Amino acid sequence: MDEVPPEDEAAVAEALDTAVARGTWVVGTLRRAPGLPESLRHCFLEAAAVPALRHRLTDLPALVDCLLQRTGGGVECAPEVLPPLRRYDWPGNVRELSLVLSRAAAARRTYRIEAGDLPPALHSAGGRSLSVWEVSERDTLVQALLEADGNKLLAARRLDISRTTIYRKMRAYGITLPTRG
Repeated sequence: MDEVPPEDEAAVAEALDTAVARGTWVVGTLRRAPGLPESLRHCFLEAAAVPALRHRLTDLPALVDCLLQRTGGGVECAPEVLPPLRRYDWPGNVRELSLVLSRAAAARRTYRIEAGDLPPALHSAGGRSLSVWEVSERDTLVQALLEADGNKLLAARRLDISRTTIYRKMRAYGITLPTRG
């Protein structure tokens, strides 16, 4: 609600009042705590602070189930998908999680999202921001490892680098892949 342009506040307030008068529940989100314009404040009876997703990882399984139900098609996550989801920092919060899950569901080969369906960033637990070059290198390495079913020697051959380099880069980028079972 804090991103409503000042010139639109009156029209938004009128639309919200109309919706409430019809019995519709109205929920708004704020990016900045004091950001609700005064002209819209009367439209909301209560406020609730919701911590960032990275601070409520215990909610992750329920959120994943809920978001996957929205995609339809009876999609579910394999158990090995949750650890990479828990390790990720989720700077985009639930919206980013929803996007990751919907893309993984769209790209899946079965009814079940596997760890290999997740984007490369979720297979890395780096503690620092990566440059564009490093992100590209990490993503290429993860993709090669996933295509080689975790076989480091095969991935190294496909990338024309040594197996030692694969291990070194995996450590440097914090890359973890599901174990083959």
